Amino acid sequence: MKKTYFTTKRIAYIAIFTAMSIALKTFSFNVTVSNKISLMTSMNILAGIFTGPIGGFIVGALGDGIGFLINPAGGAWMPLITLVSGLSGLIPGLVFKIKKLHSIVKIVLSIVLVYFICTVLLNSLIIYYFFIQNRKTFFVWWLTRIPLQSGVYLVNSILVIVLYKVLEPRINFNFKEKKIEITSENIPKTEINEADYKL
Repeated sequence: MKKTYFTTKRIAYIAIFTAMSIALKTFSFNVTVSNKISLMTSMNILAGIFTGPIGGFIVGALGDGIGFLINPAGGAWMPLITLVSGLSGLIPGLVFKIKKLHSIVKIVLSIVLVYFICTVLLNSLIIYYFFIQNRKTFFVWWLTRIPLQSGVYLVNSILVIVLYKVLEPRINFNFKEKKIEITSENIPKTEINEADYKL
């Protein structure tokens, strides 16, 4: 029988992680045009870990999109940044499908991949292209952006590790059906009296 991805439990957790991601996005603030202090990425990563790649992408994208509507912070909505935010949830979900790796290795790998793909590469390219390219060369500007963003990401990473330890024993989507073995020992025995068959 084919398993349903969007179970009631999974939808509930996606909704909870989305609400947390939106809240953290709302309370983030811009230091400069290219530097933001935000803890939203931690929720996106955790959503990917616990709800899978699709759930993680939904949480990341909705968290950024709805969070922007609540707190625009004086800037324009960037659909590409929203997609990258979705990727920060998708990537950990894919990493956690690798069964042979230990959970700690998966967490570290997820954090590293999200950092380099989303923060260092994609977000930097998008921000530079739309806001910075006429002022500085990419490499000079990038060197001023990365130190602060690395510090912010370090805080996000610590939050992911701590919350994973707390949530992991409580969130489980791997339901196993209990199999009942039928043997002669667990079948109720009925005593038959010889007198019952006498006319």
